[in-house]
Amino acid sequence: MNNLSATKSCQEGTCNMLDQIALKSTRNAESLAAAAASYAEEISARAAEIEALRKLPQDLANRLAADQLYNICNPAEFGGPAGSPRVYAEVVETLSRADASVGWCSFISTTSAFSIASANTVTVRDLLREPGVITAGVFAPAGRARQAVRDGVPGYLASGLSGPGVPGHRMRVGSAAAACWWMTMARS
Repeated sequence: MNNLSATKSCQEGTCNMLDQIALKSTRNAESLAAAAASYAEEISARAAEIEALRKLPQDLANRLAADQLYNICNPAEFGGPAGSPRVYAEVVETLSRADASVGWCSFISTTSAFSIASANTVTVRDLLREPGVITAGVFAPAGRARQAVRDGVPGYLASGLSGPGVPGHRMRVGSAAAACWWMTMARS
């Protein structure tokens, strides 16, 4: 069934679960594509700033995350818009046309959020449901993470990291790491 017939059957009150999914997917695709396109002019205008910083400005990263352009494929129960792989590719392409770095960071953050969601725990669901959460990942590990408490907040402290604003050069952090709240790190 195509989206036009799904829309008609739902308007007539006879739509089934697959019709509802088709309509939701179409709405998600349209809203994500529109959100990505709405940034094109600003991103292009800020390309020199992005290049000079060697990372996305935090205000831009935060707004992209708030518009769910960093967790495109996550299911709704994990705080995402449940975008399809096609929508994901279209959003990344749209952002990349304005500035490749921005598209790349959306790509990295979305794949990281999706991989974190695969853990399927209450803790993971809770952290991914945080509005505006930004994730990143690195799969070339050389550092270590250990449990730690900082300013009374339990979490993890990673050592051996380097990148924008991180002293030391034992391990390169992944793209989008400077803006992220959570980072996945593969262990070899």
